[in-house]
Parts: sequence; C-alpha cells; structure tokens
Amino acid sequence: MTTTAAAPRHPSTPPSLAPTSVRLSVIVPIAVFAMGLAAAGVLGLRQHDANTATIGAAIDAVADEASNDLQRRMKFYEYGLRGARGAVPGDGRATPGARQRYTEYVLSRAMDEELLGARGFGYVQRVTPAREAAFVAEQREGGSREFSIHELAPNDGERFVITYIEPLPRNRPALGLDLASDPTRREAALAALASGRPTLTGPIKLVQTGAQTGYSMLMLLPVYRGGATPDPARRAALSNGWVVAPLASGEFLNGSGMFDRSYSLQLLDVTDSARPVLLNASPPQAEPASEAFDRRRQMSLYGRRWELVIQPGKALVAKQQVTSALTVA
Repeated sequence: MTTTAAAPRHPSTPPSLAPTSVRLSVIVPIAVFAMGLAAAGVLGLRQHDANTATIGAAIDAVADEASNDLQRRMKFYEYGLRGARGAVPGDGRATPGARQRYTEYVLSRAMDEELLGARGFGYVQRVTPAREAAFVAEQREGGSREFSIHELAPNDGERFVITYIEPLPRNRPALGLDLASDPTRREAALAALASGRPTLTGPIKLVQTGAQTGYSMLMLLPVYRGGATPDPARRAALSNGWVVAPLASGEFLNGSGMFDRSYSLQLLDVTDSARPVLLNASPPQAEPASEAFDRRRQMSLYGRRWELVIQPGKALVAKQQVTSALTVA
C-alpha cells in the first residue's frame, strides 16, 4: 500500500503582519523626506534672515554716511557765514568800501565746489520806517543806483533788508528784499537775533531760483555792534542785522556727491511732525528695492528738525553678494 507523503507545512503569516510591513515601507521614506524638507526649510529661513540682516546693515551704513555728509555740509555753510560776518563793518553800515570788502570775501570762496547749494552770502540790515528813505538814498549813492526795497507781503513795521548779496548776477532778484515781510523769514531772523546762533528758516521758495522744484531755506547769523555776541538782554539793542546764506535744497541734495546712483534720497522738514514738508528729492530708482530696506535718519539742525529718507535700488542690494537661501536649503 502506497502512502502519499504529506506536503510540508509552513507556519502561517499572521494576517496583520503583511499590511504593517507595507505601511512601514511607505511611511518611513515619507517621514525621512519630510524631516529633510523641514530641516532644509529651517536652514533656508535662517539664511534668509542672515541675508536680510547683512543687507540691512549695509544700507544702515549708507544711511548713516548720507546723514553725516548732510550735517557736515550744513557746517560748511555755517563756517562760510561766520567768515562773511567778519567782512561786515562793525557799525553795520553798507558803505561802498564795506560793499567792496564783502564782495571780495565772497568771490574768494569756491562757491560751487566747497559750498555747493549755497547761492551766495548776503548782508541784511535792520531799517526802521523813519530811516527807510534815507537808507535807500544811501544805497544808491554808494554804488547800487537802482536799489529799492521790495516785499513779499505788506509790512508797515521795521524792515530786514538784503543790502548786498554776492555773487550778484545769480542773486539779483533778492537784492533789496525785505525779509520781515514774510512771516517764515521774519521768525527765523528774530530767533537768530535772540539766540546769537545760526538759524534756519522753515521751508520757503527763494526769489532768485525761479521755478526750481521743491523748497529751500535761509541760514541766518546775527551781526552785533562790536562784533562779539552780547548778553541776551542786550542783543536786540545791539543788533545791526544778519548775514544770510540762501540754500537751494535741490542743489545740495542732488549735486553734492552725498550719494551714488544705487539709492535715492528724500529730505523732509518734520519740525511740525503733524505736517511734514518734502523739501526735495533725488531722482527715484528705476528698480527700487523692497520698502523694507528703506531707512530714515532724523537730525536737529539750526532750529529745525529734518528727516532724510534713503531708498535703495535693487543694484545696491545685489552688491552685497549674499548666499542664496535656496542654495543652502
């Protein structure tokens, strides 16, 4: 009798084991990929933050330098004014000799090189209504034959008259102007007289710059009899007038070399923070960078509060040669 051999028996696979193995073979690679992706994302974000900090630091340095340059330029104007005050006679009278000395001083300065933006230097004399006719006659006899006083608005009180200003060809419309006929000019002149220090007007339009865009200002320095600045109580009584520098903001902002073409500037007067005034701006960038890179620098200058806004272009950002976040990731 032939006995049929029984087929070998294999242990049965638990029903739940095969599906679990399949799930693990899928889940593990996905988990590893997700972890790698998360790590790359973290590295990429860190590199992005590092890039932003590097670019921001570079733009901060540019902003600080532009702000410092502007403040240095204003100091140059002050030094020029102090020199001009030394050319004014002690009694403040605008005689032909005094006019000649003043002209020689101003023309000795390289205005368009060392003092770019200053249209010149003038002398402003205080004139009471009782002396007005005699004062005009003195100016005509002293060599300014067509001299006359002109106003920006009616003024029946004391006049602050630009008696001479050089270089005359580019400042002729300002000769004879009564600064006291404009509240902004008058306020700054009186503030300078009281403080004994150089003082800026608020934003104004210069009569000698025609249709130039933006606003400008005057820097005024008081002139006292005897030369020295007297005690506060005696300053009004001993004041002869002021030396003045008309400052064209567009000229010193755009032509001074304060910036290169990889960023733009805006200059605002923010003395009244509720009503800031845009004084002037350099040409805007054709390809501006993100506004997040804009920088602002405020400064107190001669009685005013100014704000300089630096707006970088993409070219300035590209100069920093930062590592791409995608490369790190």
